[in-house]
Amino acid sequence: MKLPSLAALATLVVLGGCSTPYQEMGLLGGVSSTQIDGNTINVTAHGNGFTSASTIKNYTILKSADETVALGFDYFAMGNEADESQHGMMSFSSGSVYSNSWFGSGFSTETIKPGETVIVKMYHGQKPENAPPNYFDAHEVENYLGKLVKGTAALESRPNLAAAAPQPAPAASSDMKPYVPAGGQSTN
Repeated sequence: MKLPSLAALATLVVLGGCSTPYQEMGLLGGVSSTQIDGNTINVTAHGNGFTSASTIKNYTILKSADETVALGFDYFAMGNEADESQHGMMSFSSGSVYSNSWFGSGFSTETIKPGETVIVKMYHGQKPENAPPNYFDAHEVENYLGKLVKGTAALESRPNLAAAAPQPAPAASSDMKPYVPAGGQSTN
């Protein structure tokens, strides 16, 4: 492998770990919300070129849940989202000079910085059982998606969520019999 190719590969590896974290809007992107009226917010999420569109979708849903709970509501409905993704090119190159001549190589790749904005309506009470798929229980989103996005340590700093987190199953008691498939042997 040539040295310029190795340098380009090293650059990609270093930058690959720089996806946008779940944070307030900042230099690398993030999420923000603006309250529009008593039960309506506008949520915006932007990522950098190393952040997937599905990650930005998760950030939008989680921010909606966080704001719903913070404002004293229980569930929310997400309206149609507006795609705010930005498309561009990223180029990598290297070169050297030898005997008054320049030698080099490089490549370019398309980058997509995902982004979206969505209007969110918030409600009190229990989410209706027959609710459309764009309705979410804010507490459940924080519990399940919050663990995925923020990690377990973030939940432990919020006692109301840590208490709602599912507890591990109790250890099997001695009177429980192992599962034995029909005509087979015990799985223990």
